[in-house]
Amino acid sequence: MRFIESSTLVFAVLAMIVISIRMAIYENAIFQQSLKRRNPTRIVDGDDALNAPNTPEYAPKST
Repeated sequence: MRFIESSTLVFAVLAMIVISIRMAIYENAIFQQSLKRRNPTRIVDGDDALNAPNTPEYAPKST
């Protein structure tokens, strides 16, 4: 009886370690995808003000 309880405990601890490692890998993959989405390699002109073409509607307003 004692052997069954200890082996179950060892199995539970190993399962928790494996699950936590898999969750860390999964979270890292999601984080890397969000970095790619936040910093795209190709920027469409006019997509945001910093990369906008130099046209009057994007030009800084004179004060």
